[in-house]
Amino acid sequence: MTKRAIRKSIRSGTKKCAICDRACPLVAHHIHGREVKDADGEWNIAAICPTCHDEIHLDLPTRIIVIGWYMTTGGRRLVWHRKNESAPDFGVAAEPPIYGKIPYRS
Repeated sequence: MTKRAIRKSIRSGTKKCAICDRACPLVAHHIHGREVKDADGEWNIAAICPTCHDEIHLDLPTRIIVIGWYMTTGGRRLVWHRKNESAPDFGVAAEPPIYGKIPYRS
């Protein structure tokens, strides 16, 4: 799928938010920012709803912290947690995000 087709699909409202699972027009969030190598790569983009995007960028008590994409037994999954919750523990055998090896940042 081309980048243009992905952007069109995100804006169409047919995909679901990777965090709250709500179907609506989505925005592309850069998980590790735009300054990293291959910033527009699939490993660094999460299609999320505007409400979740605001909760990531605004310093709210319910702020969302996105860790990255991980491969689970159920497939590719975006791993995140709330500001006042502890980060998910994957144990010593867990691999870093599946498309990039960028350390966890809060």
